[in-house]
Amino acid sequence: LPDGLASQVITPALVIDLKKVRQNVAAVKRALGGDLNRWRPHLKTTKMSVVWLELVRAGVKNFKVATTKEAAVLAVTLETYLDRDDSKKKTDTTFEDAKNAKDRLRRRLMKEKAAFDVLVAYPLCGPARDRLSCIAKAFPWIRWSCLIEAEEAFSTDEHAGLEKTNASSFKKRRKTGAATSDDEKKSPRQRRFEDDNVGYFVDVNPGMHRTGAEARRRDGASKKKNADAKARDVAFDAKIWRACVNDPTDETAYLGFRGVHFYEGHLAACVAHAGSSLVETEIARARRADACAALYEDVLAPLLSYLRVKGVPPIELVTSGTPGFTHALEFDVRNALVLGMEVGETPEHVGGWVLSHRVSPGTVVFHDWRGERQNPGLELTPAAVLMARVVSLPAGGRATLDCGSKAIAAEAGDPAGYVLGHPTWRALACSEEHMPLAIGTPLTNCSYRESAAARLPEAHGSIVAGEVSGIDAGSAYVGSEDLASKRIRPWDVALAKRF
Repeated sequence: LPDGLASQVITPALVIDLKKVRQNVAAVKRALGGDLNRWRPHLKTTKMSVVWLELVRAGVKNFKVATTKEAAVLAVTLETYLDRDDSKKKTDTTFEDAKNAKDRLRRRLMKEKAAFDVLVAYPLCGPARDRLSCIAKAFPWIRWSCLIEAEEAFSTDEHAGLEKTNASSFKKRRKTGAATSDDEKKSPRQRRFEDDNVGYFVDVNPGMHRTGAEARRRDGASKKKNADAKARDVAFDAKIWRACVNDPTDETAYLGFRGVHFYEGHLAACVAHAGSSLVETEIARARRADACAALYEDVLAPLLSYLRVKGVPPIELVTSGTPGFTHALEFDVRNALVLGMEVGETPEHVGGWVLSHRVSPGTVVFHDWRGERQNPGLELTPAAVLMARVVSLPAGGRATLDCGSKAIAAEAGDPAGYVLGHPTWRALACSEEHMPLAIGTPLTNCSYRESAAARLPEAHGSIVAGEVSGIDAGSAYVGSEDLASKRIRPWDVALAKRF
């Protein structure tokens, strides 16, 4: 940290090095072969507008979020960025000119439908789905979508969450005479999509068993399966196809359909371990690569071939978080479809059905020790640390930091973090506000107070970053800009005014 700042920061605090963030984004770009259009980073790890803007400035336009709160903050962040960028091109304008310029900008973005694309990668239900509708209508120049795993269940109860938005909108149009006989024939899905323009990806469960429609199982190549197993696979594929259609009244509708979401997060084994040789690391990496390739070839490719033959329109395929994204980039999904094409089809037509295959690693922006063990050699560096102080020496060989499960991502299990500069200090199970450490050499009150003040960077508590309460809460930024003066905190207030 800059001289004098360390002693002023109340701990625990998340410290972000923006220069290292930019270096990590550049490293991911290299891994993508220079094509950032193949990256749909998940923003649930970073959770900060100042970091998201680094992605935007680098050229990233496709994003993935987990909650409607993240979606709302991202929308405001993108709008603020565009407004500032547009205002730099004009000087000496009146308030009315500026307002008209903003309106023109939004109309242009709505017409192009290509500015930014946000996928809420979660099966939203009830009021959460309604809130996404509100956000989408407030920011119509962003292309919005969410996940579904089966045909949406629209309730006939006008007070039910899923039906409320389009039912009330239809009633208003009917009262004003704007509704036509064709409107009355439209399905709830048609009416809501026309109302909020939110698309959907069909979420497929690749074996992680967390969310998604159940897919065919990996129990050997298709030619080795018996008739019952093949029939079971077709039944699973057919259910997923029905979700793609998402309209029981019209099997050719696909209204709002965007593509397939296939997150193989269960294949997340670390390939590098303490003391392992380069050969051992590469053997472990090859083993995980083989597992990913088998999953793509035995489950994903047959499913996509089935959907294409059934008449599903061209798709975007979204796969892979931080652990497996390098293996996904090696898989040629278009070639896999060509290998399974039918007689009379051309490779150009079949391969072009997948418009894009995007991967969605998000932890790579901050990077951490676990990510380094999962994907060594990507030239990523930790850009976020949790700054903490030693607050107690309860016993010989023990010390306690002032950070606990409220401040650190502890759900991944123990150890919840690693102390920079002190490889022999081992983090033990933390409580809400305390992280006990087992240390090699006992500390004295004098030595730990010196470490906490003059040499504070050596007493950081963790490399785990981003999973903090709130957005921009208790954070410090290391960079050339005066970021503190540019941050806007009351997101909910701003959104309440907009909605």
